[in-house]
Amino acid sequence: MKRIPLSTGTRIHTDLLCLYIDSVIGNGASCIVYSAHYDDGFKHKKEVIIKECYPIRTSIIRQQDMLLWSSTDEMQSAFDRLQRSYDLASEMQNSDLTRSASVYTLDKISANGTQYIIMIPQHGYSYDKEKNTDISDIIRTVLALCNAVGFYHQSGFLNLDIKPSNFIAATDHMGKGKNIALFDLDTLVALDDLRNASFNGISYSKEWAAPEQKQMQISKLCPATDLFAIGAILFERIMNRMPTNADMSPFAEWKFYDRFNAKKVNPKAKCILTEVVTIQSPKKYKAYPIQRTKQP
Repeated sequence: MKRIPLSTGTRIHTDLLCLYIDSVIGNGASCIVYSAHYDDGFKHKKEVIIKECYPIRTSIIRQQDMLLWSSTDEMQSAFDRLQRSYDLASEMQNSDLTRSASVYTLDKISANGTQYIIMIPQHGYSYDKEKNTDISDIIRTVLALCNAVGFYHQSGFLNLDIKPSNFIAATDHMGKGKNIALFDLDTLVALDDLRNASFNGISYSKEWAAPEQKQMQISKLCPATDLFAIGAILFERIMNRMPTNADMSPFAEWKFYDRFNAKKVNPKAKCILTEVVTIQSPKKYKAYPIQRTKQP
């Protein structure tokens, strides 16, 4: 059954605040993500991000603002998953490694027959809203995304659902680099769980997912799985289209200069970008190792 999001202007009441829905900014397998705001009492508008527990492919009914669940078991299972996501987000924001690459989780509340996670957004925009096609900006963003995801890898986690609608990109205070904050951590998986074969299924977005995800080859998941998604984002931004199976051929060619003025781009860029987007065989490709870091 198709999910029905909350309308713009819908109010969610908490013990202390009244939140107002502004727009939908993302759709995950287990939730709908909204931009929202509240009045701080001094006529100042404070922006937040809200995740509504509303799983896809269920028989949940939206009746005005309320969610009506088909069974208590279905509801509890969804709430348990949201709680795990909330706990994990809290762990990530308290980690020295991943704090700078996470959206701050403020609270979890119950309302309208479901539960919501309230998060404080970073300055910037969800990257799927970014329209800048400058090649330098694209590359700076992708490099910053690599660094942010790398922090999670070093902490012993894979993200497994990296896509433009799942992170916020903003220019740093120096005006030269990018700050990246990941705000949907529902699909985060610990490497220890994969190695111990205690994880049976994964969620992903097929447009950005690596082959091993689409084929549910759990044993093959590794840091390169996340890097594939980052590469897909780079390819989509540069070529203005999603990669296809033909682009994975060793004989594929890409017309970079149909997208950018050759006179304004370093000639080395074409060679470097070709090397980046070319799919290497597993024997040639070596992902950097996971280094488990002790939490304080």
